[in-house]
Amino acid sequence: MRMGVLLSVFPAACPDVSPLVGKLAARRVSPFGSVGRLSPSCSVSVYESPPRAERRSKPVVGVQRRGQVRPYPASYRPSPRTGDRTVRMAHLALRDRVACGAMSGSEVVELGGNSASVGTLRGVDAVVYIHGIGGHYRDTWGAFPNLLATDPALPDLDVLLWGYRTALGPRDVPDTETVARNLVSELDVRLQPGVAACLVGHSMGGLIVFQALVEEMAQGRAEEHPTKAIRQLTLFAVPVTGSSLAGKAKEVVESLGLPRLANKQVRSLDGEVCETLLGEVAARIYDPSDEGPDARRIPIRLVVASRDAVVDEADRSTTRPPFREPRPLELDFDHRDVKLPSTRLDVRYLALVRDVHAMVTGRFIEASRQVLDAADEERRRAEADLEISYGRLLRRPFAKAGGDPDAQPLLYADYRLMVLRDCVCRGGPPLDAARRAVVVLTDAGYFGRGE
Repeated sequence: MRMGVLLSVFPAACPDVSPLVGKLAARRVSPFGSVGRLSPSCSVSVYESPPRAERRSKPVVGVQRRGQVRPYPASYRPSPRTGDRTVRMAHLALRDRVACGAMSGSEVVELGGNSASVGTLRGVDAVVYIHGIGGHYRDTWGAFPNLLATDPALPDLDVLLWGYRTALGPRDVPDTETVARNLVSELDVRLQPGVAACLVGHSMGGLIVFQALVEEMAQGRAEEHPTKAIRQLTLFAVPVTGSSLAGKAKEVVESLGLPRLANKQVRSLDGEVCETLLGEVAARIYDPSDEGPDARRIPIRLVVASRDAVVDEADRSTTRPPFREPRPLELDFDHRDVKLPSTRLDVRYLALVRDVHAMVTGRFIEASRQVLDAADEERRRAEADLEISYGRLLRRPFAKAGGDPDAQPLLYADYRLMVLRDCVCRGGPPLDAARRAVVVLTDAGYFGRGE
């Protein structure tokens, strides 16, 4: 059996790169069948292809996706430079497995429609990703959702990838108001009442988040589910005051007498439309004069891309001033790459995870107060809820110190009580409080002197 080689080139980091990459690079075979060098940041998958006699004069080249080999179209011909050992660039080959995290143990679960989740939804605090115009609910974010879902410094989180019908060309797509209402309905169904959620938007996805919250608050539902659940907005490369590029495109098609070439979503990026929305956001979300049914303060973090050609320098200069707290971040990336971190040390990942930590800390302090202030029956219920949401985070330092939460339930209960009181008094992250509690118990002789 001859061995065919399938090459998929990814900008995201892939730790399990096959040694075949080096061999192919040594032979100077490029993904396009021409002489060249291969990037070290690529993945190679090897599969067996039928013998020449079984090919019936046409090669069988397959794309591996979700455990299957799918033939290329019959019109495909091997490159004359590489012959039978065809090396072909195929982004579909490992996109679902690498970019969405299957290789590290977190499968992407399709929820139907235009949404998916990293792992099964468990009804805990959530992070919701909303892509921009022309994007896709899985492809837009690369490894970002999986990095967050598997972060050991965070508690269990529901990571939801939500999308909508979108296009850049003259297609029948819904306007941003309709998409915003669809988002609210999805959050209403997917999020459990009482949880906290951080919404992460890219490009026009951030404007859709603004539109959704403004409409809900304008109808007096600021303190109702799901609007009440939203505790943080982190927005990457969002044209808050509009995109001059989209405005120029709109002017061109209108001057040609073809206004329909600019669809409803492109027209929503016009500066005047965005400025009207920005005024509502400032009055109801960012800095309301009085909180109530029609207004609620939600922190808004802007992450700006310095090399963004879609939201250019003129647009960025008007984006930063309205949002000063929390402080906007400006990163040296373009419009696409600003939301594609490769590791948990990547500044693009840290830009979001800091806000997620702040949300988790606030929620943990609220849950701690409920446990400490509740009566017996309510306290047991509150403790059970806290264990469901934050049990994995609390158990890790306890087990690392040598304890066993299941074999030492009384000691674990005392340890957890120490963590709750520490968080309420100090107001810091629960993981820091857990580590301090472990140190106290270790000094008291309950654990060994090691880590």
